[in-house]
Amino acid sequence: MFVKHLIVAHALLLTIARMLYPGHLNNSVLWVANTLDFNKTYDASVFETTIRVVGGLLSTYDLSGDNIFLEKARDIADRLLPAWDTPSGIPYNIINLARGNAHNPGWTGGDSILADSGTEQLEFIALSQRTGDPKYQEKVEKAIVALNKTFPADGLVPIYVNPNDGTAYGTITFGAMGDSFYEYLLKAWIQGNKTSSVKPYRFFVPTLPHRIRPPFAHYRAL
Repeated sequence: MFVKHLIVAHALLLTIARMLYPGHLNNSVLWVANTLDFNKTYDASVFETTIRVVGGLLSTYDLSGDNIFLEKARDIADRLLPAWDTPSGIPYNIINLARGNAHNPGWTGGDSILADSGTEQLEFIALSQRTGDPKYQEKVEKAIVALNKTFPADGLVPIYVNPNDGTAYGTITFGAMGDSFYEYLLKAWIQGNKTSSVKPYRFFVPTLPHRIRPPFAHYRAL
């Protein structure tokens, strides 16, 4: 938790410093280079660490152009990658940053959460784009491939997903534990310029408007 909060706060401060106090930028770079250390025996949420830490570092890299932020983004992403080493490609939702041991919360009965498992693609695709290393995108898109295999006709995926075979069951919701999965489908499709490389995301979208009331019906245009 402390790592996540440090990165979010630091990204905000760096943005302000770059806009208002450009002379202070070097202090931020030095802190990240010399102090920020992800080699912690700490069980981190793969989802939260991805969207806040990986995403925060990549955003700061884009704003500053300093490679230290890209290097740190790569460091933390490499520590998260073993979470996808499952028979189905559906990731475990918790991983120890130092040891690489991945697992799911006990209260899920061993299953992964839809919103967690389907909400890492944007950041890892962006990391592959910036590093030129395809392994990050390939790893996280295994989850999308797995979900496509059992994708229901109505376009709605239950919130519990078995990491062994990719089957989903339980409640269907656009609320907690399901919401960001649907958000990332659209965002990843746009991020990939609607090309064949992100075509799997497109398969999900056409069925959704039939289950959502206006004003979201304009998604049909995609």
